[in-house]
Amino acid sequence: MPSNEDHTLSRERKSEMKSAAVPKTKRTSTKGPVVLNQSIYYKYNADKDIFSIYLYYITYSKNGAQNVSAHFHLNPVNPIDSGTELKQLITFMANDIAAGESGWPAYASSFDEVPHRRKSYFVIVVDDDERRLKKKKDGGALTFYNYAGADANHTFFNGKDLEIKLSGKRTASAIVCVNHMLSEVSGSDLGMGKQESFRFRMNFQGERTRPDDSGGTNQGQPLPPPYRRRRGPKQSAG
Repeated sequence: MPSNEDHTLSRERKSEMKSAAVPKTKRTSTKGPVVLNQSIYYKYNADKDIFSIYLYYITYSKNGAQNVSAHFHLNPVNPIDSGTELKQLITFMANDIAAGESGWPAYASSFDEVPHRRKSYFVIVVDDDERRLKKKKDGGALTFYNYAGADANHTFFNGKDLEIKLSGKRTASAIVCVNHMLSEVSGSDLGMGKQESFRFRMNFQGERTRPDDSGGTNQGQPLPPPYRRRRGPKQSAG
């Protein structure tokens, strides 16, 4: 079932998103070495306890304007398996959203309005007949940047290209990867009270260049899996 977590990015935080160059250096992670500027398809030692999905459903108007709706899912007890279960859940969510159902209501209408508070599956579904995300063999669906304009992905890994079946015999192209909520400085979990902004561009087949699609903010420390709340004092959801 959907969660009522607060995913509203404060006006103050938006004003704090400034340029910050990220060097191409290697640093140590608690789960092994990670190199900055890796592809989203980089095979990182995945966190197995992923309970949540941040899903962005993308459509385009006739004039080419991009429409974004952000949706959130949280499994209350068991982690989401990265195989068949994940694809089935993404397919269910996408069809529900396309039909205008209220199972996963939109809580934001752009990428940069969304603060990420959990290690999660980061999903983009593009529902458009004329736009298909590039696949790994074509160069990849997403390119992450730092605020100096260089490639700078240090936390979105284990990417998979998907084709999602929608009603009416339509299909949508999609990408899913894991946001490990890693610090670009230490390589370990983002610390309490720490925030890091990211931005990216979606790469479409047949397009050479296009503007960035904005990004979002990781806010540490990552919230624990929901089942752990039963073992101690009640914790805030957001």
